[in-house]
Amino acid sequence: MVMAIIWLEVLALTPLIPSFSFGFRAMIISFTSYSLPLVFWLVVRERFIDSHRIPNLEHTLYKFTRSEQVFQSLLSLQPETNMDELTHEIRTGNKEAPLTLTMVSNPVCGPCSTAHAAIEDLLDRFEDRVKVNFRFTVNSIEEDSVSNKMVRHIISLSLTEPNKCRRALSDWFLHGGRKDFDRWIEKNPVGELNGKEMEVDLILKEYANWFIKAGIAETPTLLINGRKYMDEYTLSDLKFQIRKLLESIPNHKTQLIS
Repeated sequence: MVMAIIWLEVLALTPLIPSFSFGFRAMIISFTSYSLPLVFWLVVRERFIDSHRIPNLEHTLYKFTRSEQVFQSLLSLQPETNMDELTHEIRTGNKEAPLTLTMVSNPVCGPCSTAHAAIEDLLDRFEDRVKVNFRFTVNSIEEDSVSNKMVRHIISLSLTEPNKCRRALSDWFLHGGRKDFDRWIEKNPVGELNGKEMEVDLILKEYANWFIKAGIAETPTLLINGRKYMDEYTLSDLKFQIRKLLESIPNHKTQLIS
């Protein structure tokens, strides 16, 4: 491009050459005429190249994240997480489903709310085709922390009225429960535990031990059949890849809920 501009300038200035004397003024005019396009090109070059490069990169990345073969291969390479059954699981979906998702979160973690929204969307679409277990971090330093109180309450609710857990989790993570703990408690009351208080304490300890044994480094963490959902993928990629995973299971078909 720069050479084309220079040649155009040469052609434009050629008729004037006879009238030029090879003095200082002529040298300045010539230098300015030929150097300005070069300076301009050096300034805009990266933007010009990027304007053509970025759409190509975006298209390549889209194809990468939408390839079920790539996703399933990467998932199979993830190390298997210890998924020992706990005394009691907070679970929703179909307990006989071939695909188990485990959502590991911290009740006071902001990004965990976004992750739970993605899980809610999956349950709306595939509730009878996936099983979702919810496990939580336990604050071993502050036993009376809001996060521990929330986990204790949701465990108690799952022991007495398990069918209400999904709504309670949605209220907590998606509808302001984190900002008003007492209001959340009122909206999602626990029935009579009938002596199950010790079981709640046991489950809390199991959460804490499993978190260390499984080597969970951050929240939220999503496990698909015990393997970590890769950081290279976003939550918006999840529903597409889950559908493809379900379709890869023999004699198992899925239908998206619009």
